[in-house]
Amino acid sequence: MHPVDEIVAKWIAQRPDIDPTPPLRVIGRLERVFRLVDNSLVRIFKAHGLNNSSFDVLATLRRSGDPFRMTSSELARSTLITNSAVTQRLDKLEAAGLVTREGDPSDRRVVYAQLTPDGLTLIDEVTPSHFENEAHILSGLTGEERHSLAELLDKLEKSIPRPTP
Repeated sequence: MHPVDEIVAKWIAQRPDIDPTPPLRVIGRLERVFRLVDNSLVRIFKAHGLNNSSFDVLATLRRSGDPFRMTSSELARSTLITNSAVTQRLDKLEAAGLVTREGDPSDRRVVYAQLTPDGLTLIDEVTPSHFENEAHILSGLTGEERHSLAELLDKLEKSIPRPTP
């Protein structure tokens, strides 16, 4: 029996007045899959001295194209995190010599982050093993199953209400 189904059975035994089956069978599996995927991704990042957050920022700057430079606000939108979280990530990456920051002389509110040569070298080194790892994670699914899963996850994501700021 799948561990999530065991949890469902125990809830039903303890609280027969509620039926957690439909949501728990899905959400429980999503949580388990997330943990497994996250652990697998972190293993690759850690081998290169990175974590999920630092990889995310470096990869976002890399895929922006030469000169691998974006404003903090652009990074926040692209990585789906807050400006303050971007600032914290950039502080660490700048201290490690992987990015530089430069203010916009015409608008003091704008700060640009740019990959350093070391940052570019590192993200280019990590990216192939990262994508190989992701392919390995999904290797148990056919191409059609991956496509269906992506569509279902997209539909689920769109159905979840967003908190209002």
